[in-house]
Amino acid sequence: MEVIELREESDLDLEAGTCLLDLETTGLRREEDRIFLVGLLVAKEGEGSDLIQVYDPSGGRDDRLQEGLLGRTRDLLRGRRILTYNGQAFDLPFLEAGLKRVGLPPLNTASSLDLYAWLRSRRRFLDEVPGRLADLEKRSGFLRTDRLSGRAVARSAPMMAHPEVADLVLGHNRDDLVGTWHVKKLLDRMAGTLRMDLEDSLLGPCRLDLVRLEKTANRARVHFLLTPPQEMKGFKNSSFGDLAWEGDHLAMDLALTGGYVDDDPVRLAVSPIPFPDRSPYAFRPPLLAVYDKKRDYGQNLLRLAASLLKK
Repeated sequence: MEVIELREESDLDLEAGTCLLDLETTGLRREEDRIFLVGLLVAKEGEGSDLIQVYDPSGGRDDRLQEGLLGRTRDLLRGRRILTYNGQAFDLPFLEAGLKRVGLPPLNTASSLDLYAWLRSRRRFLDEVPGRLADLEKRSGFLRTDRLSGRAVARSAPMMAHPEVADLVLGHNRDDLVGTWHVKKLLDRMAGTLRMDLEDSLLGPCRLDLVRLEKTANRARVHFLLTPPQEMKGFKNSSFGDLAWEGDHLAMDLALTGGYVDDDPVRLAVSPIPFPDRSPYAFRPPLLAVYDKKRDYGQNLLRLAASLLKK
């Protein structure tokens, strides 16, 4: 019995040097349970990708096959940016535990991207967005063909040597990979609403990507990813708000004032440029809603940062 590797071409595109990863395991305890199937969607040079599935037909019960499965996985992932859904909490720690168990060096996952973690950190900037992968798949327009639950997949591990069982589990894993690709495209579109390109700013042409909002009673600190990174750190202070930047990070500190709409508290900032308020409250300029009990208003925060970065 040997580790089995399947490969098929796919027209699903990924950024060069990246891959999607999805694991099937015998349970949820990474120190005790085993990985028995690894699914990858790997970017090809040029267009398209390869959908690769490597599995252990013993279902994790043969130590030699486990070493072969994990070693092959490590080879396929080496030097790539790994994309997952909930991989920070599950796939990557599970994989690292498996590599350690069989005596293989760890992977460098510093540049990996967990789509669930990205969504969770930005949920309040977005319209109502589900957190479950299956619900996001539906919103993205992807319809699964498999009907196996995660529990059924785990219970199938000891029967992976049977072709009919392996086909069902491989189909489940394939749908996980393709569904995650569709979710990534959905989240890419959402990310576009949290981004602003500036042509004429103190920093020259640049892009701001909204990352997170930290709040206290009367102040807010907003964090942005800044592209291109700045070689020199700097700052700008004003009565409307303060900016500080270093490398690829820009922070904006705002003094807030309070307001109420139908007895619900809303925190407001004042803009130096009279932008229209992009919240449902439509406050008159120069007031902009920053957040309320349900939402953080990312479009307003981007416009505030753009106005403070004006030359």
